[in-house]
Order: sequence, then structure tokens, then C-alpha cells
Amino acid sequence: MTDPDRFDEALDRDWARYASHLARRITGLTGSDGFELLADTATGSATCVRVRSCPEARVALEVSGGEAVTRPISEADMLARHIVSLLRGRGRVPHPAFLQAHPPFAIADLRERVSDALSHILGRPVPVDADGDFVVVLDSQVVFVVVDAEDDSIKLWAPLLHGIPEDGTSRAHASPGGPRTRALAELTELNRGWPHIKVVLVEDRLVATVDLLGDPFVPRHLSELLERLRGFIAVVDERFARRFDGMRYGSETDSDADLPGAGLTEGTVFDEPT
Repeated sequence: MTDPDRFDEALDRDWARYASHLARRITGLTGSDGFELLADTATGSATCVRVRSCPEARVALEVSGGEAVTRPISEADMLARHIVSLLRGRGRVPHPAFLQAHPPFAIADLRERVSDALSHILGRPVPVDADGDFVVVLDSQVVFVVVDAEDDSIKLWAPLLHGIPEDGTSRAHASPGGPRTRALAELTELNRGWPHIKVVLVEDRLVATVDLLGDPFVPRHLSELLERLRGFIAVVDERFARRFDGMRYGSETDSDADLPGAGLTEGTVFDEPT
């Protein structure tokens, strides 16, 4: 294979990756969201494509010098490939590196969009804790929604158990290995059964986490992950706690002062457990 052939293959791969990124951006459009693509030219940046969300799950695509057309958002992959074809052909853009995406109008930042989505899902404004994390209650279980705007990521963080003893004498078992060693072994099976949820041991606590991309941010994905987490939380009962030799948050055996959700009322503000 000649060097030009290798170059062409690498170029095609780069454009294919860019098309995949565009498709994800298009799929994540909601409300009045949109973006435009600017190409670097000898005379400066020039807008070549505009994409914006429309009612009824449709997307409007406008190519510089042409009429806008609308397509269902379900055709995001096809639209992305069409945009790439136009950029490489009519637009004569040599490589995705010569493109930059820019919001053509103000779009709420990630934190605001997550706040709006949670309020819509729960039907009320969502309180925040001292760290600025959103506090959601699923069937009496506290779940922290942590937004990292710089990294464009969202993490659902739910404390499940606490007071898991250090390796040594267990409160409920005399078997060798110690409670935390057994807990680590149990986690392998647990995480295999719930592939979308990661359960980890943090010192004496068992914590469930779920990660979600913030770019693009799709409110429906957040709603679906909260429902999956709700289903998992339903199995965290006293039998589950004994399995790890720990105590549930909210267990009747704990004093109210030790519970992150004790005395919970709408609008309560929490400190995230450390």
C-alpha cells in the first residue's frame, strides 16, 4: 500500500469519527438548542452549516447558500453523514481539524440543563447540598447528582451502606478474610448483575455510582438511569446489609443524627458524605 493510500484511509477514518460526534450532538438537541459549524479559511472563519432543534422531535439543517430542510431527529446518523459529505465536497474542507462548532445563540450550560431536567422528571425544583450537588430522593434513598461542567460529565452517587467493619472480627460472621475482604469479593458478582451501575467500597461505606455523558446531554438518558438506579436501590434491604456486614442508611438501628436523609422534607439541603 502506498503512502497516499494510507493518508486517504486515515482521512476517511477521521471524517467517520467526526460524523459520529455530529450524530451524538444532533441526538442531544432539545428545546431551542442548536449549533453551527465554522470552517477556517484564508480570510477567517466562515459559517457553513447550521443545525437547530425543531418541535415534534425534528431537526432543521441549513447549509450556507441553501434552504433549510427538516428531518426527524431519529435520522441523526444520516444527517451527520450528509453534513460530512457536503463539507468535504461543496465546502472543500480538507479535514475536521479545520472546523469548529459554535452555539449560534445562548444555550443553557450543563448545570442549568440538568437542573431543568430533574425538575421536569420529579415535578418540583430539586434542592442542592453545600457542595452544589443536586439531591434527589428515590423511595427514601438519597441520590446525589454531581455535575462536572468542565469535564462535561454527570455522576449519580448513592450511599448504600456504612459501618462495614475493617478486616478482623466481624459483627455477624466468624469466617476468615474479614468483612471488607468479603465485601470486595461480593462486589464482583453484584456489578456483574447490574452492568450499568458501579458499586464500590469506600473505606467503611458501600456506594453506587452511575456515569453519564454531558456532551451531548440527553434528559431522557438521565431519566432512564434514575429509574435503573431506583430498581437497584429496591434490593438494598436488611438482608443485603447483612451480606456485607454493614448498616443501611436509614436503618432503624441507626440514630437519626447518623442518617443523611433523617428528617427529610422537600427542600432539605444535604452535605454529601465524605
